[in-house]
Amino acid sequence: MAGCGQSVAQSSEKTFPPMGKVDSAMDLDEYLSSVSRTLHDFRNTVHVLIGHATLLGMREPEGSTAKKHCDLIVERARQALDTIMELKAKPVGKKPLVDVCKVLEDAAISADVIIDKSIMVHLNVPANPLYVQAFPQHVQNAVLNLVVNAAQAMHGPGIVSISARAIETDGRYVIIAVQDSGKGISENILPNLFTPYFTTKGEKGTGLGLTNVRLFAESHGGTIHVVSKKGEGALFEIFLPLKETSFAA
Repeated sequence: MAGCGQSVAQSSEKTFPPMGKVDSAMDLDEYLSSVSRTLHDFRNTVHVLIGHATLLGMREPEGSTAKKHCDLIVERARQALDTIMELKAKPVGKKPLVDVCKVLEDAAISADVIIDKSIMVHLNVPANPLYVQAFPQHVQNAVLNLVVNAAQAMHGPGIVSISARAIETDGRYVIIAVQDSGKGISENILPNLFTPYFTTKGEKGTGLGLTNVRLFAESHGGTIHVVSKKGEGALFEIFLPLKETSFAA
């Protein structure tokens, strides 16, 4: 299997979607319209979550692990509310430069809290910053979507690796990679992974997670690819344009 951070362009295994191609059959307008109708109800649910987490945190001693987890829930929930308001307002402001390495460090901490304790999270990022133009929470949401999907697909103990590196292929890019040690993805499922509402989880799945990751990547001038072979885990790679930083392949 391709190692974590290995470019899909260098892999002999089949990748989806193919490099440089976009599925024109995806009706993104219809998808976005459907998502927008759920924002109001979701916002109310997040407010309830913040309230309960705040009350629980007030009962815990300062500095305790439980208190820190409650504070983290409140912080992430408030960031989710900010994201909802951004989606409703459709802002046109310039995205800031953000160090992917720092964002992935935060994502790894969050992932360790929200996924099953039998699954280990490994982080591998370079010492030097890798800048992309994006809102940090949007990057983190995309990565956590991939991590949660990977954890759910393993159905037991395993490893999820998160990494970042810079490459040069038709331009300079940062690759954010999420790799799992699970059973892999069947070849007949691969072409449908990024299709809105496609899910293999039955009633428990929404079929929106990977679509959202794809929308994030493409709206930032990048793309996403997956390399997988049944029985050998899966590797998801988000390609984002590298910004204003020294380049080292």
